Amino acid sequence: MKKGRQQKQQKANVPQLDAASESEPEPEPETKLETESAASAESVIEKAAEFAEAEPAKQPAETETPESPDNAPIDPTVNADPVDFAAEITVLSAELEALSIKNTTRLVTVENRVNRLRKLIPAEQTELLANHANLAAALSAKFEENGGHQLQLETATRELTATLEQALADGQSHEALPAWDKIQGNLSNTSGEIRARIKALIAPFKTKIDELRDWKIFAATEKKKELIQHMQQLIESKMNAGDKAKRISKFHAEWKNLGRSNQNEELWAQFKQFSDKAYEPCKEYFKQRKQQMAENHKARKALIESLEQEIERFKETDIDVATLNKLLSSADADWKRYAPVEQSKIKTLQRRYYDLVNKIRKQRKDLSRGNLDKKKDLIQRAEQLVELEDKQQAMNTAKQLQQEWKTAGPTSFKEDKKLWEQFRAACDKIFSKRSEERDQRAASIKQAEQELNQILNKLSALTELNDEDLRKARADFNEQVQAFSGALDQRIRKQRSKLLDRFNNLKRSLDTRFKTLPDKKSQQLMDRINAGIGHLVDVEDKLLQCKDEAAFEKARSEFDVEAWQQLELTGKETYDSLLQTRASLIQSCQNAANYASQSQQAETALRGLCIALEIRAGVDTPESDQAQRMALQLSQLQTGFGQSKPSQQENNDLAQDSRLRSLCIGPLAHEKSEQLRERLQLSLQRLLRH
Repeated sequence: MKKGRQQKQQKANVPQLDAASESEPEPEPETKLETESAASAESVIEKAAEFAEAEPAKQPAETETPESPDNAPIDPTVNADPVDFAAEITVLSAELEALSIKNTTRLVTVENRVNRLRKLIPAEQTELLANHANLAAALSAKFEENGGHQLQLETATRELTATLEQALADGQSHEALPAWDKIQGNLSNTSGEIRARIKALIAPFKTKIDELRDWKIFAATEKKKELIQHMQQLIESKMNAGDKAKRISKFHAEWKNLGRSNQNEELWAQFKQFSDKAYEPCKEYFKQRKQQMAENHKARKALIESLEQEIERFKETDIDVATLNKLLSSADADWKRYAPVEQSKIKTLQRRYYDLVNKIRKQRKDLSRGNLDKKKDLIQRAEQLVELEDKQQAMNTAKQLQQEWKTAGPTSFKEDKKLWEQFRAACDKIFSKRSEERDQRAASIKQAEQELNQILNKLSALTELNDEDLRKARADFNEQVQAFSGALDQRIRKQRSKLLDRFNNLKRSLDTRFKTLPDKKSQQLMDRINAGIGHLVDVEDKLLQCKDEAAFEKARSEFDVEAWQQLELTGKETYDSLLQTRASLIQSCQNAANYASQSQQAETALRGLCIALEIRAGVDTPESDQAQRMALQLSQLQTGFGQSKPSQQENNDLAQDSRLRSLCIGPLAHEKSEQLRERLQLSLQRLLRH
């Protein structure tokens, strides 16, 4: 049988693995940490606070081959115990049937046992020999499938080797080591030539893998030393005991995940010593927590007993839905307040509590159903009054029904709303006024809406005024606001929300404008800046649009240098330097490309100002500038900037300075300038509303 299998495996290019096949050592295992049982079961956090480290598993020697009694040679001269051949064949058949074709090593072991059994069966035992032949045939079929499986393993191993090689080239140890372990697993399930080819394929990487493992051990050692320092610092920490216990548990989990390292026992002893010392205050915390849970348990029992007494009292006195709602709300608040309770005791309490709550809810439901019937009856009686000829009597009776409705008691919110609409509709028909009165009311409402729209149009016109005219229009603004409030008729319903929204938006916008109006000194600065910009912007626009050098030089020549030099600027270095730089660029830039580059720098500066102000005001930054915003925020965190909340005066000063600086930055293309200044204005408005 063995010879036949050898021939089949050679066809599949899968050499046989005989009984003396070499043993490949398993990949070096990761060190594991075992969880120490906690000293007490005070809480889940406390249980997770302690871990103990196990010794790293020893690696098998490279040349060591495990011995197996199944592979031992047979010596017919040795007196052996009698063999039950039929039972052995049955056992081997069952094992072979359950055995996967992927388990090469076990298949070889079974083959050795089958071959040995064949030598022991006497020639005259023809039935046993026939059963043995069937077993051998089944084994041969398994080996044939196993040959294909080994070829698949070789293909998969080549793919894993490519992954391993790329991971090593990229320095990705967390990908390389798992790939190596998978390769070793594949290798352990191959034999013969395929095994040799795989070993030759992966041999060049073994040294690098060993280096990676050494590096990992070194890194784990350093990280453990760092964890020891953290644990030592935790001893003196004033942290809350519950948080400290969680931190200790976190450090233990990190230690466990690090695996094997140098100086395992020594480092663990230090870590464990500091861990125990840091955990001492937590024991008192959990003791108090246990006492608190006991008190909560007692309070919840008292609450349950109180509810039981209330339910008994309901049997003797009349009760209404409102009282039951109040009782349920109060009980729910108390139940939540008296938490937590030990898990071992909570189920019984919960069952008792919710049984009582359900009884109260059922009683409330019964009362609501009775109220529902009362209200339906009132609706029916009101609808009958609509047909009554005596309108005065109908209205008097309807008023009585309305009083009865008030005392009928609530149902569910949804039902109440539906029933009230029906009852009100019936009453409205009874109390409906003449058509003339309705028309007059409609005309009055329409006139009020027109007056409100006129006021809103006047407010909208104020938003178009410049700063100086707006300052003069403050009294008009206040007058229009008061007029709107006076003209807002309560009868206006359909347009009310729309009118209010428009009014609030206009008022909010104008309030912001009034807040941002510069004082006399700031207005003087702005006037001088605008005067300077007036000498620059026309020439700058032409220079930015120039397509050739001749046009560029012509545009430059239009700049009135003498008028600029005679111009009185702000006297503020921050603003004057920006304006002077723009003037110098007009005079010094030799070509359009250079000037466009300077414009790009100005755009970057204004964009940075926008982002800084958006951070300060809490305004979203466009997606294209998110990376720059994150970098600026990180820089502010590192320098400690913005840790304390600025005052409103500081925000006002920043807003004023940012507005003036934004005017001085240039040259800028008109489109870019409009986009960035619109962003800046949004941040200024938000900042001044804080």
